[in-house]
Amino acid sequence: MVEMVKATLNGEFEITLPKHRADRPEWYTETGWERNRLRSMHENLGPGDIIYYVGGEEGEMVALCQIWGAKTVIFEPNPKVWSHYPLLWEHNNLEKPIATIPGFASDKNNKLLKIYRDSFPPEAGSVIDAAHGFKELHNEGNRYGQVTIDSCVYDHGLPAPTAITLDVEGSEWSVLHGAERVLKEYKPKIWLSGHPEFMIMYWKQYLYDLRYWLWGLGYKETLLDYKHEVHLYYESN
Repeated sequence: MVEMVKATLNGEFEITLPKHRADRPEWYTETGWERNRLRSMHENLGPGDIIYYVGGEEGEMVALCQIWGAKTVIFEPNPKVWSHYPLLWEHNNLEKPIATIPGFASDKNNKLLKIYRDSFPPEAGSVIDAAHGFKELHNEGNRYGQVTIDSCVYDHGLPAPTAITLDVEGSEWSVLHGAERVLKEYKPKIWLSGHPEFMIMYWKQYLYDLRYWLWGLGYKETLLDYKHEVHLYYESN
């Protein structure tokens, strides 16, 4: 039995979490955890929004988006974290996501792709694992499903996002190049957690080039924070 407790993240956002997640000390420091990014999302998301959450991890931030009124499409390749999701959704009285994708948002599609509509993937039925690690596109992409956001919308019939958030440890170009048609047609809001060192190390790519590309698509950029990574917010001019 997993103990679920009420928590107030960053002193602002109430949610019920598994105790091992509620006990995460970063939520309760003076600076909080990704405080400016979460506050920006809270201020700019609400009923009528559909957010594609790329890199959902254990799901508490995705759940917050639904608590604030948005609907979600969730991308997360790590099978060990999906067990958190049914607990979060049940104890916070949330509707099922539009779709869950146990794989990577990428700039290509592969045959391992699986999309679960109005449900969680089978991995969600496993025993909850507090020590989970991460899966990264640059070295494990061929072991898990890959799909472009464009393909989700134009091939698989998912509703187009009004917002995209991504925290993908250096694979930012891959995600957003795979959404180019959606970005041009629908101009969703974007929260980008940029990892310039990882982009150079793993892909020989530069964050500035990605930012310049987004400016060229008609986006206005706001710097939210730069600590362990740079948090940027984009909206259409």
